[in-house]
Amino acid sequence: MVLQINFNSTVSKFVWNFKLNEMRQKTGSIRFNPTDEEQYATKIIHAEANAMDDEIQTSQITTSNGLALKNTDRVDIIKSRFSYEFTMNALSWQISRYVRRDFNIMSSYIFSQCHRKNPNRSRINEFLLELHLQAEELSAKSKIFEDIDSSANTEIPIKIVSAETALLYKAMKIADEAMARLNTAHKAGSLTVDRRENMANDFQTTFCGLRQFLFTISKKTASELGQEIGIS
Repeated sequence: MVLQINFNSTVSKFVWNFKLNEMRQKTGSIRFNPTDEEQYATKIIHAEANAMDDEIQTSQITTSNGLALKNTDRVDIIKSRFSYEFTMNALSWQISRYVRRDFNIMSSYIFSQCHRKNPNRSRINEFLLELHLQAEELSAKSKIFEDIDSSANTEIPIKIVSAETALLYKAMKIADEAMARLNTAHKAGSLTVDRRENMANDFQTTFCGLRQFLFTISKKTASELGQEIGIS
């Protein structure tokens, strides 16, 4: 699915600045006008986020209805006094997919970057705050529709390993209920697919930006560590 981005929306410029700065570093002396840069950033945010699926090769289990839950080993090995486990009842297929595919791997990266003070911690917290704000806004927009069809819910095991991952989960949970309202309205013929996607666009864009940022800094950290000990 290709998302159409409205750069006059409430999505934080922090998300776009991260991608634009990365793009400028890659292109060196090549110059883009702002419109070209924004279009380029939009494409690579989503393309790179989707491509990351192929790079995740760790273990996965399945939910009670047979859907894959990836990277459970990444969080199982984390020992944290903050840790607790429960089951999420996902109401929308969109957020169910995000949580099953991304939550564990993102949680492990967040934990590795935020359990100690480093420059990345404040940037991650900015992303998480932005994601939470976008989830709240999506929730507010969705409440023009009252009904929620919970017949296709999915039970997903969740492990929280830090305060930051708890905030990530809270944003996903808020967005899940909102998307369930939009999906129910679509099934009832009250909402088109395009309008539903436009309403969810800001949240999805911020989520993809956070996901890619975590992968980028984690790869960089691994490379730097390898150079330090002479194995890369």
